[in-house]
Amino acid sequence: MKKISLFIPALLAVASIALLAAANAPVAKLLPEPKDKGLSQWKAVPKAVQYGKGEGLTEIYDGAYKDYLDAGVVDAVRNLYQRGKDYVEVTVHTFKSPKAAANFFRRETPSIKKKLIVKTYWGAWAVSEGKGYGYSGKYYATVIAIHSGPKADKDAKVFIEAFIRRAALANKAAKR
Repeated sequence: MKKISLFIPALLAVASIALLAAANAPVAKLLPEPKDKGLSQWKAVPKAVQYGKGEGLTEIYDGAYKDYLDAGVVDAVRNLYQRGKDYVEVTVHTFKSPKAAANFFRRETPSIKKKLIVKTYWGAWAVSEGKGYGYSGKYYATVIAIHSGPKADKDAKVFIEAFIRRAALANKAAKR
């Protein structure tokens, strides 16, 4: 019984450290927030944030984390958002370089029609079938609406646009 009573506080301490690491990681500042345009009805699900860096990407990706490391991912953060019965998952990655992020975007969006890809001076984004993809500078995000229908595309678009705005500001600040 004593081993169990020591195990629970240790587990809680590890979980608290993981949440603190996620909150303090620069990439976490790129996660959309309810104050962002179009997201006022959405709430971040408490204690849903996951963060990983290097081999720690296993916190987010099980077996495929090596693919992300090979593609140039340095770290990533994931959060879950809720509006009633609708959920959206957002994962933001920091890549080693803007070129690596752009290459990953192209790798992840080959089936999306070119006319659906929005290119801007700060990056590009696309939404299809309730999923959003976008990059700006060395940052890349995926958005998955965990519901279906036209509302899913609309929700994915609002979240990916929020990410793009945040990433563009982060890139601009980094150049100063």
